[in-house]
Amino acid sequence: MKQYYIVATKFFRIFYENFTFTINHIYFIHTFFRCSIFVCTAEWIKTKKALSVKPKTNPAEAKGKTQTASSITPEKEAVFELLTEDETGLRFNNLIPPVKDLKKGSKLFNIAAGGVAVGDVNGDGLTDIYMTRFMRPNKLFINKGNLKFEEAPESAGVGDSASCSFGTTMVDIDADGDLDIYVAEYNFTPNRLYINNGDGTFTDKAREFGLNFTGNSIQASFFDYDNDGDLDMYLVVNGISHMDYKSGGVLSKLYQNNGNNTFTEVGEKAGILHKGFGLSASIADYNNDGWLDIYVANDFEEPDHLYMNQQNGTFKDVTKIATRHTSYFSMGSDAADINNDGFIDFMTVDMLPDNHKRRNTQFETLSVYSSLYDSSQMVKNTLQLNMGDATFSDIGYLAGVAQTDWSWTPLFADFNNDGSKDILVTNGIKYDIMDRDAIRHAASPDILRNMGLNDLAELMEDTVRRMNTEDLDLDPYFRKLPRTHVNNFLYRSNGDLSFKNTSEEWGFKVPYNTVAASYADFDNDGDLDLVLNNIDTMATVYRNMSREHNLGNYLQVKLIGKDKNTEGLGARIKVSYNGVSQIIELNRSRGFASSDDGFAHFGVGTANRIDEVTVSWLGGAEQKLKNVKVNQKIIFKEENAVAVKTIPVDEKLTVFSSVLPDSSLNFNHVENVYDDFFQERLLPNRLSINGPSMAVGDVNGDGFEDIVIGGPQGFASSLFIQKSNGRFVSSPQAALIADSLYEDQGVLLFDADSDGDLDMYIASGGNEGSIEDPTLLQDRLYINDGKGNFTKGILPLMLSSTSTVTACDFDNDGDLDLFVGGRNVPGKYPTFPQSFLLLNEHGTFIDVTDQLCHDVMHVGMVTSSLWTDFNNDGKIDLIVVGEWMTPHIYKNTGERFQEVTSGSGLDKEFGWWNSINAGDFDNDGDIDYILGNLGLNSRYKASEEFPIELYSRDIDENGSVDHVMTYYSEGKQYPLRVFNAMYNQMPYLHKKFPKYVDFALSDFPSMFPKNQIDSAVYLKATNYQSCYVENLGNGKFRFQPLPLMIQAAPLFGTSIQDYDGDGNLDILSIGNFYGPDREAWRYDAGQGAFLRGNGKGEFEFLPKKQSGFSDLKDARSMVTAASATNDGTYIFAGNNSASLQVFKKANDSKSSTIKIDSKDGYTYAVIHLKNGQSQRHEFYYGSGYLSQSSMNIVISSDVKSISFYKGDVVKKTINISQRLE
Repeated sequence: MKQYYIVATKFFRIFYENFTFTINHIYFIHTFFRCSIFVCTAEWIKTKKALSVKPKTNPAEAKGKTQTASSITPEKEAVFELLTEDETGLRFNNLIPPVKDLKKGSKLFNIAAGGVAVGDVNGDGLTDIYMTRFMRPNKLFINKGNLKFEEAPESAGVGDSASCSFGTTMVDIDADGDLDIYVAEYNFTPNRLYINNGDGTFTDKAREFGLNFTGNSIQASFFDYDNDGDLDMYLVVNGISHMDYKSGGVLSKLYQNNGNNTFTEVGEKAGILHKGFGLSASIADYNNDGWLDIYVANDFEEPDHLYMNQQNGTFKDVTKIATRHTSYFSMGSDAADINNDGFIDFMTVDMLPDNHKRRNTQFETLSVYSSLYDSSQMVKNTLQLNMGDATFSDIGYLAGVAQTDWSWTPLFADFNNDGSKDILVTNGIKYDIMDRDAIRHAASPDILRNMGLNDLAELMEDTVRRMNTEDLDLDPYFRKLPRTHVNNFLYRSNGDLSFKNTSEEWGFKVPYNTVAASYADFDNDGDLDLVLNNIDTMATVYRNMSREHNLGNYLQVKLIGKDKNTEGLGARIKVSYNGVSQIIELNRSRGFASSDDGFAHFGVGTANRIDEVTVSWLGGAEQKLKNVKVNQKIIFKEENAVAVKTIPVDEKLTVFSSVLPDSSLNFNHVENVYDDFFQERLLPNRLSINGPSMAVGDVNGDGFEDIVIGGPQGFASSLFIQKSNGRFVSSPQAALIADSLYEDQGVLLFDADSDGDLDMYIASGGNEGSIEDPTLLQDRLYINDGKGNFTKGILPLMLSSTSTVTACDFDNDGDLDLFVGGRNVPGKYPTFPQSFLLLNEHGTFIDVTDQLCHDVMHVGMVTSSLWTDFNNDGKIDLIVVGEWMTPHIYKNTGERFQEVTSGSGLDKEFGWWNSINAGDFDNDGDIDYILGNLGLNSRYKASEEFPIELYSRDIDENGSVDHVMTYYSEGKQYPLRVFNAMYNQMPYLHKKFPKYVDFALSDFPSMFPKNQIDSAVYLKATNYQSCYVENLGNGKFRFQPLPLMIQAAPLFGTSIQDYDGDGNLDILSIGNFYGPDREAWRYDAGQGAFLRGNGKGEFEFLPKKQSGFSDLKDARSMVTAASATNDGTYIFAGNNSASLQVFKKANDSKSSTIKIDSKDGYTYAVIHLKNGQSQRHEFYYGSGYLSQSSMNIVISSDVKSISFYKGDVVKKTINISQRLE
C-alpha cells in the first residue's frame, strides 16, 4: 500500500550548492537560496515497532509538590514536571521510518510532519488532545482528569491512517456548540474536517464544506476576517520544490465562510498574492483597528508577508513598510503582547544554533545576501516588537531569544503566573542534515561507486535528473548523517523585553526532537501544562507546578460568542490590576502545526483582585466586569455585550511633527559602493559608511541658520541657505565641488580667522580611495567671504583618516582652537591613527598635539569628542570616545591637557562608543553625558569578566594582518567568526582543522601559538550599552544604561533640549548601522527615540505615536536649527544612503527660544529654575556624532532667569518674561 511520510531534503540541496561553489565560486549567493522542502512517496518495507523513550523523572520534582512557596523561587524549583506515558496514558509515537525503507525515487522532505490540537471535545470541562503524524493513525485522547488521558476508540472516526498529516485545529466550525477537528494533509491528500457528532464520534465533511483542499497543506487558522460574525479560514500551504533553481512556491488559501456551512476560496481576490513555502500564520489585530490581520511565515527565499486587513474584504501586503527584515528559514510563529503596552508583537523561529560547536558545524557562512545590497532576510529568530503604529523592530538578540537551533514552534504564554509572557521554543530534526562534515564526507568515493557514479559532479547531475522522474536511493547518504537531539527552550520573561533561558531550571532536562506543541490547563489547577509531539519517541506531557509552588495567581477567561463564532475567536480581553494592563487575543492556531484551547489565561503575580476585565468583541461590542477575584475561570457571553460608539483617536502629535522635504530641505545621501571586507575580510564593521555629517550656523549673516551636509566620496558637501520663509535652498560651492573625491567626515562651522563670519572645516577620512591616494586624507579648511561663499584655506599636513572635529578656545586668546579625532588607518585596522590638537594663531593652525597632550595623539580609533568643563573650574576640558576604547578625559590645567581617566569611573568601560553629548540632566549644576554605543541587540555579549576581544597580527605570515575576534561561551574563549570566514583569511587553518568539528571544539588559546597571541595588537570591549554618565563631582562619574529600547540598535546622533517644556532636559536620538560583518547582517531595529527626562537623571522612553518622532533608516548625525519664521526648531536627521528627514518642534505656551550668537563667545550659561534648582548649559562647537547644532536655548515656563558666562565671568543675565506662564 502506498503511503506518505516525510524525510530530510536540505542535505542534497546543500550538496548541490557546495558543488556549485566549487566550480563557479558563488557559494555566498547560493548557499541558502534553495534549501527546499519535498514530499516523499514511499512504501513501508515492514512495520517498525515504535521506539519509546522514557525519560527518568527527577525524584525531587516528583515529590516537590508538598513544598511550600516560602522556600521556593522560580530559579530553585522546576516549574514543569515531566510525566511518563504510563502516568498520563498518552501513548503516541510520531515514528519516522528509516531511509532505507523508502522506495527509490522518493522526493526528500524535512522531517517535520505531525501536529497537536487541544480542546474540550466532549464538553466535560476537561481539555482533550488530538495528535497527528506520518502514515499511521492520528489519535484523539480524552482527558479523564488529573492529567490522565484515554485514547478514543477507532470508532471515533478521526484516525486518518493513510495520510501524512500536519497541522490540526479544534474549532466549532458548524456553530453547534462542540468542537470539530480540522487536519491539514500533505502530499496532495485532501484535508480533513471532522465534524463532531456530539456522541463521541466524528464525520469527515471537508468536501461538503468546501475545505477539502488537495495540496501541501501545513496548518489552518480560523478567524473572522470580514467581521460578519462567522469564521473564515486561512490555509498555510507549502511549495513544490525543485532541485534546480526554479521557484516552487505556491499561494496559500483564504476561504470565506458563506454562512451556510460552505466556504469559497477568495485568496487572490482578497489580495493574498505572494507564492511561497508557507509554514505558519499568526492571526492578530496588529494595528488595533478592530480587524484581524495575517502574518505568514515562509521558508527559504520567499520572505514572510504581513497582510494588513483593509476592512473591505481585502488585504494589503505591508511587510516592507512594517518590518526591516524577517527570518530566512521562517518556520513556526506566534503573536502576543509581550510588554503589556496594548499592541500585539510576534515571533518567528529559524535555524541559528545557540552554541559555539553547532554554529560552526552547521554553517559555513551565516550570510544570505550581499551586505552591500539586500539584507531583508536573516538566519535567526526574529522577535518583532510592535512600535504602536504597525511597524516593528526585531529585538531578538536584545531579548535573548535570537538563536535556538533548528526550531519549529514558538509559543507565548505566562508559564509561571508572574504577569509576563514567557516563551517556549521547540527544536528537532532527526538527521543532522546541516552538519558540514557529514555533507563533505557523505559523497565519499566508496559511496559513489556503490551508486554506479564516478564523482560528485556526476552525482549532482544524476540527482537533478532523477529527482522528479525516477528512483533515487538515499540510504547511503543518510547512513552517514549523525543523529541529533537539541533541547527545547523555555525562556522566562524578565518583565523588561528581555528573557532568561530557564530551560533546565524549569524542568526541560531531556532533549527531544519536538515539532509541534501546545499548552492548556489540563488539570484545571490554574497554570498551563504542556504537550509535545516528538519525533521518534513518545509524545510528552509536562505538568506545570506553579500553583503548587505558589508562584503567582491567575485569571482564566472563556468567551461564548453569538451567531456562528461561538468561541469569540478574535476578541480581545484586557485585565487591569495594580496599574498594569494585559491583553490576550483569542486565536486558536499557534506556533507550528498546532492550536490551543481557546481560553485566555492571565498570570497576575501577587495581585489578589483584578480592577477590571474588558472584552472587546469583533464588530465593536464591549463588556466590562470590575473588582474580580483572582484564581478562577470566568465566562463572558457576547449576547450581554453593548455596542460601543467609536471615538476617533486623537492623532495629534504631542512633541514633534514631520516636515515634508519639499517644504523645507530636500537632500538625499548617496553612499559610494565600496566593500570594506574585500580588503580586510575579518573587519568587525565597515569603515566607509560613516556619513553624513552635518553642521548648523548662519554662514551668510542674514540672521537665519543654515546647514552644511558632508558628502561621500564622489559627491561634494552640500550647503543649504535658510530663507525667511523657513525653507532651505541649495547653494553650490565651487571649492566644495572641486574636492568631491574626498570622503567627508566631521563638518564644523566656526570663525577660523576672527573676521566675524563662519568658516568651514571638513575632516577627510573613510576607508576607501585613500589607500591608493593618501592625499585624500588631508583635512580641508574653507574661508567664508562673509556672504556664504567659500574658498580653500590652509591647514598643516594631516594625512590621517579623521572623523570628529570640535572647537573651543582652549588657550583663552579669543579665537577658536580645534581637536580633530583620527578614526582609522585605511587598510590597516586596528592601527591607531593620529589625532590632532590644532592651535589657532591668528587664523593659522599649528599642530601642538605633542606639546600639549601627547597622550591623545594615538589615543585610539576616535568617533566623537566634546569640549566640556567637566569639573566646573572654568577651563574647558576634552573628552574623547571611540571604538574599542574607554572614554578618555583630558583635564585642562591651563598649560596643557592631562589625562585623568584613571579612577574616574570611566576607565573600565571599554566599548564601541559612537558619540558623546552632554547636558545637566539632574539639575545639580554640573554637566552629565550621553554616550552612544553598539547597544545590546547583537550577538556580541560583553562584560568585564567576559569581554569581546580582538587580536590582530599577521598570524599566518603571508603579509596581511589577521583580525581574530573572540568571545566567551561557558567560560571558554572562542573565535567569534565561523570557520569559513577564518579559513578564507587564513587558509592554513584548513590543514590544522581538516574537519569543521575540529575547529568547533578548539578554543582560542589552543588554536594559535602563544607567542603569536602575546605579540598581537590587543583590544577589548566590556560594555555595549548606550549610557547616561552622571557627573558625581570631584572627577568621578557613574554609568547608568539608558532605557532598554535604546539598546535595540547602535546609538549615533543625539540632540539635547527641553523638548516637552517641563524644565528638564530630554534626549532625542537616532541610530542603526547597516555595515557590520557579514555574519551580523545589519543592525536596523532603531526607529529613533525620544527620552523624556525628569530632572533626576532618569529617562522615560516615549513611543513614537506619542512623540511624533521616527527615523527607521541607517541614521547617523542629528542637528537642530531655529526656524527663520520664529515658530519653532527644526530637527534634521542625517541618514546614510537615504533621504534627510526633517522634524519640527513648534514653540508653544510652554516654551520659547533664546537665540545665541556665536560671536558673543559664551562658554556656558546657568539656567535658574523657579523651583530653586539650577541647570548648567554649555555651548558647543560640535557634539554628538559628526554633528554641530544650533547654540540656541529652548526654555520653558519653569525658567526664572538665565545667566551667561565667559570663563568665570557673568556677561549677561536675562529675566524670563511672564508670557511663558
